[in-house]
Amino acid sequence: MTIYSSEGFTIRELGCKVYATPGFWDYSVAKIENPIQKRHYFRTADEYFKHIIAKIKEDILRNVPDLRYVNIQLHAFDSSNTMHRLILTVAQMLQYMMRIREHINLSRLACIIITYNDIPIFIEGASLQGI
Repeated sequence: MTIYSSEGFTIRELGCKVYATPGFWDYSVAKIENPIQKRHYFRTADEYFKHIIAKIKEDILRNVPDLRYVNIQLHAFDSSNTMHRLILTVAQMLQYMMRIREHINLSRLACIIITYNDIPIFIEGASLQGI
């Protein structure tokens, strides 16, 4: 969720560790751990994208044993994609848990999916609204 002004914008970052199992049509969320909510201020879109890249490098890529087995995908939100629906489901659960009243706008959402040996290890929805 993004709040804009003429001098920059604020991003509300929601995150957690999700345990989910794939089903026939959707993933079933079994458990959510360590929900977080942070606010970040950025003056430009470049700062925002650098933040996302740095987070992926520090939190994910530095912790995998072999980078050859990493696959990074970037998609526009597609409601027929199972992984994208998982992002939506978890976002709605976090919204309820943290009592956030703002609407999550999916029309300008970029989905970042990182897999290791074809197993999802990182899934994020990054807002591109207003950028």
